[in-house]
Amino acid sequence: MKTITLEFEDLEWQILEEGIVDPTEWIQNVANVKMEKVRNRIVAKEQSRLIEGSSTTMPATIEGLVDSFFSQPDYLTAAERAAAANDDPALSDA
Repeated sequence: MKTITLEFEDLEWQILEEGIVDPTEWIQNVANVKMEKVRNRIVAKEQSRLIEGSSTTMPATIEGLVDSFFSQPDYLTAAERAAAANDDPALSDA
């Protein structure tokens, strides 16, 4: 399990509390919604990759599809893809 620590100035926290009943729960919910959207994209990508590829089997669960997606030898995180794109001379404005 991963833990994320966020820091807010007192005034910023007051602003959150003015508009949100429970800012901590709200922030967790925002992360959960984003995670679900990304998970759905991963599942769709992995299903397509397995159907179009030479695979004869497909995981029967969402967790299995997500594990399969992350197990690809050339898998890169979003940060790694962004770093690779920044290093690509074809993508620079130079």
